[in-house]
Amino acid sequence: MPLPPQFPPFEYVDPGPLYKEIGRFIFEFSQLEYTIRHHVGEKAGMRDQVADMVTTNLDFARQSSTILVLSAKEAGGKPEPSLEKLINECR
Repeated sequence: MPLPPQFPPFEYVDPGPLYKEIGRFIFEFSQLEYTIRHHVGEKAGMRDQVADMVTTNLDFARQSSTILVLSAKEAGGKPEPSLEKLINECR
């Protein structure tokens, strides 16, 4: 049985800027998710503890759809245009 070819030598790359940007993305995205969860609970008329229990299990797509539906229900059939634009840009 032939031996596998040698891997090229490892070259060290400073991951500092890359990791910093990944961390920034995760932070910003988590803030967006938190804000959407908060507004879902608020528009649905739930107390904070109940809203946390209900919305924690929703992924981002479901949170986005839920906030658009609640916004449309509140506004008479059509979600707030600025909210809809934001959600569509995130998808």
